[in-house]
Amino acid sequence: MKKIDLLKDSRFGERVAEEEQDKLSSYFVETDIWKQLIDGEIDVIYGSKGSGKSALYTHLLKKADIFSSRNIMLVAAEELRGDPVFRQVLSKNDFNEEEFKGLWLIYIITLIGKKILQFKGETEEVSVFIKRLEDEDLLDGGGLRRILTNARDYVMSFFSRVKEVGVELELDSGSGLPKASGTITFNEPNKDLRKAGIISIYDLLDLAQAALESIDTKLWIMFDRLDVAFSETPALESIALKTLFQTYNSIRLMNNIQFKIFIRNDIWERIISEKGFREGSHITKDVTIQWNDQDLLQLISSRILDNGIFREYFSVSKNEVLRNSDKQEEIFTSIFPEQVETGNNPNTFNWMVGRVKDGKQISAPRELIHLLNESRLAQVRQLETGTQENSYNEIIGRSALKDALKEVSRVRLNQTIYPEFPSLKPYIEKLTEQKTEQTIGTLTRLFGTSKKETLEIVQRLVAIGFFEERKDRKTGKGITYWTPFLYRDGLKMVQGREV
Repeated sequence: MKKIDLLKDSRFGERVAEEEQDKLSSYFVETDIWKQLIDGEIDVIYGSKGSGKSALYTHLLKKADIFSSRNIMLVAAEELRGDPVFRQVLSKNDFNEEEFKGLWLIYIITLIGKKILQFKGETEEVSVFIKRLEDEDLLDGGGLRRILTNARDYVMSFFSRVKEVGVELELDSGSGLPKASGTITFNEPNKDLRKAGIISIYDLLDLAQAALESIDTKLWIMFDRLDVAFSETPALESIALKTLFQTYNSIRLMNNIQFKIFIRNDIWERIISEKGFREGSHITKDVTIQWNDQDLLQLISSRILDNGIFREYFSVSKNEVLRNSDKQEEIFTSIFPEQVETGNNPNTFNWMVGRVKDGKQISAPRELIHLLNESRLAQVRQLETGTQENSYNEIIGRSALKDALKEVSRVRLNQTIYPEFPSLKPYIEKLTEQKTEQTIGTLTRLFGTSKKETLEIVQRLVAIGFFEERKDRKTGKGITYWTPFLYRDGLKMVQGREV
């Protein structure tokens, strides 16, 4: 079989999980984190951008039928694709912490009500719970955007009329008892309010728990895409995520209601460092996604062997290869050259992993998959424009990999770094065609800033993984700032140290 036919008839999937929902199950590698997740051992999953959080989230939803057999219902709190509902509904609102916590509580309680509405009438507990929500018009309409809008409007209405006792009251002309324009309060109601039929939001949460217990069902509410939901309003993002975790702490001891929160670790670190977050110490069922070399090799093997044409070419079974690291290495070395850079340089696998590594030493699967895809395309282009098939032994050659890295670097800058950190873009762009290793002194000259300003800028660049801090190898003292390979081609940087 010709190499060009092999490459043209194969695909390695999308680098973004949301764009490959239909194929993700066949690519997905069920790691130890996955096993912990489905066994209910972890609630909070941290990971860098592109580390696979959304893949876990999407695969979890794909397995809804399996969970159903265990009496577990899965509820997505955010749309898998398109504009996040939280951005659509909340981006123009100015909530304080108390209001946002109330919003989270009303939203998750309504999600529960929507999910178990089908059981209305089966038990008294479900009927009582559903009636409370129906009385407040919280179950009106369908879809996440409508549910969130209802919750937002309810919370805004409550806090706009809130007084010392929690809601604005008037006396009923017949009974003389207070009556309220809503029956749910976000404060603990006093005796008179309870007589009027008012309950606290936590009483309603207890009713939700009782309803789920009565039908022997657990419900997992899953949160993903939090990095884009509030990205345009940083102040709102901080409040939203802090109160989400406060809400998590409010329900974490409930047996039948669980949160599964997928969040970028850099965003979490920023939240807890800004003003501190004492509740963070209560988050113990958590894990950080980390990929070692064997995990990444297995990921590449899974993507390659999802193609029937490659399985036929190598006469192998995908499952058999994925259970054997030696076979995975054998497949890899049959496709790629022994080295990309000759001489005293790493082998091709280590070259690939090292080239997509950022300043925090993280090699994200997203960039590795992108490199895999771009190298296939580059090799096809070369074969179509005259490169002879027998001029090299491997299926994807050195020059294709080098060309692919240029595109990965460009996309990483333009689609991740610049959009997420626009205030740093002018300084990063000043590094175009500059040396890859800099000092505070050279960067001060380059940026045209004071030393103090330069230090602040550089620390931010280190924090996002654009720079790697290194001990000055020349003097043995001080620090230099090294640009990872991931960003060099996109900026056309030159190997070496600026003096």
